[in-house]
Amino acid sequence: MDEFEVEIKQLIKPLSFKAKALFAAITSERLYQNYVLFQERTGWGNSLLLQDAIALIFQYIINNNLISVEEVEYFKTRIDLITPDTEDFEGTLTSWALDACTTLINTLNFFISKDDQEIFWVASTSLDTVDFFLYEKEQIDTLDESGKKQAEHDEFMVREKQRQRDLIAKLSKLDLTIITDELIDSLRVAYPIIDLSLFTE
Repeated sequence: MDEFEVEIKQLIKPLSFKAKALFAAITSERLYQNYVLFQERTGWGNSLLLQDAIALIFQYIINNNLISVEEVEYFKTRIDLITPDTEDFEGTLTSWALDACTTLINTLNFFISKDDQEIFWVASTSLDTVDFFLYEKEQIDTLDESGKKQAEHDEFMVREKQRQRDLIAKLSKLDLTIITDELIDSLRVAYPIIDLSLFTE
């Protein structure tokens, strides 16, 4: 367990259920465009289903409704069917699409289990996405010790870690009794998690 993982767990634990759900939803949403690019490149998948799942998650957060086990299982099953297998598709786009699906399943699981581990996995998986991006962009091998150090100081990794810290800090101070679309929008950042323009030509 690295230092940031320890730090982020300590920051997430005191948050309210709604704050944790928002952290997971907003972080998962950032991986959505990666899946869209994967689908465009391979002709396989269903990005609209992921979009529906994201909309459902935010709807439940805003309306303060209890999401049913049946709905969670329905979406989990359907998302699982459109989650790419790295043995069937080659390339980094597959890993990014897999991450997008996984974080949504973790977020849906959290609504039922209320297990903080689901939130930790969302935070960690978003960093995995950055790891794979850095390998493609800079040929940084994050499995190698020197590569890990290089990745730690890369602007994309630094930025995503700080975004997570900043989001948690905001969520810890907000009154989340009433959650609106405007409030959620204020918690989003304008920049993408990775630079997909490097892979669209």
